[in-house]
Amino acid sequence: QGKALSPTGLDWLAKAFESNYPDDLVLPCMYPTADGGIQAEWTVAKIEISLNINLVDYKGVWHSLDMATQDVLSKDLNLANAGDWKWVSESIRRSGGGMT
Repeated sequence: QGKALSPTGLDWLAKAFESNYPDDLVLPCMYPTADGGIQAEWTVAKIEISLNINLVDYKGVWHSLDMATQDVLSKDLNLANAGDWKWVSESIRRSGGGMT
């Protein structure tokens, strides 16, 4: 059950990742959601991160949980904006998600 993924949205997401996500960062695992979106997930050190991506309006919702400190961060993102992709990349990097 659930909504089909938008082919146009999937094309946009592939191009957005290629253009905005640095090659030296760990890649997320990506899963379709029941509402027709994509959930990207990273486990970096002791931090669990998810980014729920709407393939229609290109909005995202970021959630991170530091398992050591229990610090939680949630942020609404406009993934049509390169600045918000930069924020995602910098957050992954700060979490220790850079490849050596």
